[in-house]
Amino acid sequence: MACTAPELEPPAFDASDLLRQLAGDQELMKLILQTFRSEWPRRLAGIHEALNQHDQTVLIRHAHTLKGSARQLSATDAAAASARVEHAARQGVLALGGSDLDTLEWELRRLDRDIVAKLEGPP
Repeated sequence: MACTAPELEPPAFDASDLLRQLAGDQELMKLILQTFRSEWPRRLAGIHEALNQHDQTVLIRHAHTLKGSARQLSATDAAAASARVEHAARQGVLALGGSDLDTLEWELRRLDRDIVAKLEGPP
């Protein structure tokens, strides 16, 4: 019986691209990554609260901010998931409770895991 290697999940963000955008400034990259780590849980909680309150404006603001932050990190999957939530909110869909919100949460957690690995690993 042949043994196959499990597929490796691609990184949640492109650290090389982020570092290139920052002209190689490792300290600035570290600060940006740490800031994102401290902010995304609050933004996600804000999305949940906005959904519970049926507050379209706040929902759009939190999803839009997450999208921009993820794009800054070159985190294309998290940015795309945020964009889908933002788009749904702009369309008036305030009962996301399904795949879009679940995907966003999963992508944010995956991104956070990869950020921790980058922060704790070699430069």
